[in-house]
Amino acid sequence: MAAETYPSRALGALRRGEISLRAYLKDRVHHALMPLASRLTPRQLRQVAAVLEARLKVDPVLTRYVQKLAGPEDGTAPPASRPGGVR
Repeated sequence: MAAETYPSRALGALRRGEISLRAYLKDRVHHALMPLASRLTPRQLRQVAAVLEARLKVDPVLTRYVQKLAGPEDGTAPPASRPGGVR
């Protein structure tokens, strides 16, 4: 699998208003599940995707992160994810 650059094409399209947030999240979930495609059945993949999409909608931390990502396209990367207290 080829490495993806930041920002992804989907993120750029979201920031330019070319796709909806829902379409962006579906793209990200699909991208995240690609490594599992050969290990899970199509039904299992759909179930995992549904769980991930639901989690993205209700988790307050993920919701804030996605809102920050969806901001204007200015070329800046989001802050690095780190466990609490780690510098």
